[in-house]
Amino acid sequence: MKNVRRIIRLAAVVLLLGVTVALAEASPAAAAPSPSQTTSVSPALAPKGCLGDNFCSYNKGNGGSLCFQSDKSKPTWATACENHNDGAYNRNANSVNLYYLPLYGGAYSTLYSGNYWLYMSKNYFSQCNDLNDSCLGKGEAMQNNVASDKFN
Repeated sequence: MKNVRRIIRLAAVVLLLGVTVALAEASPAAAAPSPSQTTSVSPALAPKGCLGDNFCSYNKGNGGSLCFQSDKSKPTWATACENHNDGAYNRNANSVNLYYLPLYGGAYSTLYSGNYWLYMSKNYFSQCNDLNDSCLGKGEAMQNNVASDKFN
């Protein structure tokens, strides 16, 4: 009788292992991709040229054509940069608000320390200073629409 139980247990273990192996082989997660299936994805790199502790504005997306960099708030941007922006990088320890209008007016969005926006057509002015949360520029794409910046 003991031998029969052992044989039944052994058969159950073998059966269980066989099912487990078969399931693992059928699982897409367990299958290694063939070399032709693998893809290389490179993470986006921070824009170049922006020195430490500065906020930088770029005229072109993906960190192209550095327009200016500064560690001070700018109530008005130079004509070459105002409303000619498509990238931003904040290396300052403080966050910076980017405004739709000069003199810190209209809608704004906050770019936090160590963050960057490579293509500002994908970023929108999302906040207002007034209590009604309605202001000029709210919801507009930020590309070619920034006129001032203020550190927090």
